[in-house]
Amino acid sequence: AHLYKHQLPTHMSGRYSFYVQQIQDFLRRMMLLAKLRVAILFGAVSVTSSSPNILLLFPDQWRWDWTSANVGSTHPVDIHTPNFDDIVHSGISFAHAYVAAPLCAPSRAALALGREYDHQMVPSNGFDVPQGLVTMYRALRDTGGYHVMVSGKDDLTKASGYLPDGSYRAEELGYSAWRGRTPGKFGTMKVSSGPFPAYLANQSVLLPNGTRANALDVHDACFTVINGMPYNPLSCCLKGKKEVCSTPLRLPAELYEDNWVGSEALSMLRDRPANKPWFMQINWPGPHGPFIVTEDMKQDTANRTYAPPRDYHGPNGPSDNIEARRLYAAEIENLDSWFGRFRGMVDTLGDTAHTIVCVSSDHGEMLGDHGQWAKSKPWEGSAHVPLACVGPREYISGGGLRVQAPVTTMDLAATWLDFAGVSPDRAGMTVVTSVSLRGVLNGSVASNRAYVSSGLGRNATDVGDPSFNWRMVVQRVPRNATPAWLGDVTNPANASDSVLLKYICCQDTCPGQPSNVKPVVRGQWEELLYNVDTDADWGEMHPLDIASPTAPWRDLAQSLRSKLPPQFVEGCANHTGPPTPSNPFLLVHQQTGLCLTAGSAYHSAVVLERVSPACAQWVVMPAPGGAVKEAMTLMPLNLKHGNLPVNVSTCTPRTVPGTLNLGNKSAAADTFVLKLRPKNESLVVLQTPSCANICVCASDGGVVGTCPCDTDGNKTTFVRRSLESL
Repeated sequence: AHLYKHQLPTHMSGRYSFYVQQIQDFLRRMMLLAKLRVAILFGAVSVTSSSPNILLLFPDQWRWDWTSANVGSTHPVDIHTPNFDDIVHSGISFAHAYVAAPLCAPSRAALALGREYDHQMVPSNGFDVPQGLVTMYRALRDTGGYHVMVSGKDDLTKASGYLPDGSYRAEELGYSAWRGRTPGKFGTMKVSSGPFPAYLANQSVLLPNGTRANALDVHDACFTVINGMPYNPLSCCLKGKKEVCSTPLRLPAELYEDNWVGSEALSMLRDRPANKPWFMQINWPGPHGPFIVTEDMKQDTANRTYAPPRDYHGPNGPSDNIEARRLYAAEIENLDSWFGRFRGMVDTLGDTAHTIVCVSSDHGEMLGDHGQWAKSKPWEGSAHVPLACVGPREYISGGGLRVQAPVTTMDLAATWLDFAGVSPDRAGMTVVTSVSLRGVLNGSVASNRAYVSSGLGRNATDVGDPSFNWRMVVQRVPRNATPAWLGDVTNPANASDSVLLKYICCQDTCPGQPSNVKPVVRGQWEELLYNVDTDADWGEMHPLDIASPTAPWRDLAQSLRSKLPPQFVEGCANHTGPPTPSNPFLLVHQQTGLCLTAGSAYHSAVVLERVSPACAQWVVMPAPGGAVKEAMTLMPLNLKHGNLPVNVSTCTPRTVPGTLNLGNKSAAADTFVLKLRPKNESLVVLQTPSCANICVCASDGGVVGTCPCDTDGNKTTFVRRSLESL
């Protein structure tokens, strides 16, 4: 076909790729049929259940538009992803896939638990998925009968790590098998535990100067500058530059972390049992920054030219930004080669006819847009990711269907359970907000929900940076839509006569916002509205007018705002001051009447760590105007929802370093601990019938300031300070 392309008539040359794809699909089906007949003849295939196998290829920090299959893009990128393109053209892809939270641990927790950001209990990267919760993986294994395999950077125990053999909480999370669990690029250091650092420590490599060195030493040396350590000749990155790591990693290809994860996962897939359906998720560490590549990978993209970042301002020069983009492309292209290897292995195993393959990512990469790098922000480069699936036609529509309705990757959880015939309730999953994409994937419906949402930052569970306190809603609406139309999923907008609106609400100035948006006064709220269709304002440089009383988009913005959590609805409606909390709760000690209120006006995060066996004396009741939303188990070292009740009957006595101990003098042995997080301040309010019954003392040599009662004698207030100040 390639040889005869030039002989095609002019009017047919544009269909060349389509014809080649049809030929390739036909040949692949014939090869698979031949393999299957031989396998059946020799008894190598056992009877399987009707549930399909599921393969999720899941790189880290891959933005939506960096694929060569970026159909309809007004800004094509010089990148070659033929294996991803094959999935797009032979299966179904999503033009507007968003993540529940554009940060590693929260995004992956949302997928694992099937919960929106404000329900999934992992507010930022410093936390594990709480123990005792049933994950989607566990539901597939224990209720669906799946053999669940996970490799790479799953980030579900990000605070605690993986242990040298990668086994930490693996069975509890729902894994049947695991190989190649790794904390990722920054986690692969001598001070880190995990299979990959241990593997490197046992390898030696030949350096360009002819000497041999330990592979882990070489890997650590590559990261010296970006880790703030003294310069090393093997340093990969330039000091003071963003993601410019022009010096290749001096390790052979098989010791490159993404390749090691791929190899470990391939061997695990090869060993899967043949008598049950299987699920596999490969969590490659790349193309997460820093963009570090091998010599061969660097050469693959060395001479390419890329457009500069949109609205860039920062320390990099134009050539620096082009180099960063070359390296980012090299990482993606290396991963794309692994996509092909995994599909080839599925073919070899004779499983293609019964396997769904999807490709996506946990979040994107700003790549210099608006002067920003990495993620954590509401902009397209950060929150918008690729998503494409291919599989048997009974499950996945073929022919390259491109879905224009916005979707959220968090909905893959309900989708997998739907394909497996597993009810989340029956599996023991709670507070599941994920909605199955099955109807969208098979082409029977245009969308599975009216809108998608995303967010990050200070909510009732978080002690994160206040500047990352934002939520957003994305919905496709007709150009002549009225507010009453919004929310009606039964009548999705026609993509050819609609706009894709993104509404963003931030407490204080939105993080990393475009340079043409004026920052708000500290303490105020900011709201923005964009049409982020691919052919419209994907770069978010033209906010729609929602401020003036006669603004054409004002009513639609208000309707989109109503879909946010209550504190954001009120905050962006009023634009001033912290809003009134919703659904507060009181943690009350039955004997003494001591109570702790959370969800305060400052939305302070509260961590209760019981250090007394008298756990059962603590009960939870809603404060005035509050409501009990969810029962939770209190576990050590886990952040808890400040506006959700806590079941303390199973809590474990524990002492936590760097804490304030707040004790009741009338029952001195019954002490609870409020854990502080570094470099953040928030307000914590203690309410008790008598201020004299409260004593405040510092642990570990800390110092506590004065905490006077207020005039009515019923409340003690103190400002929580950083661990460094205690």
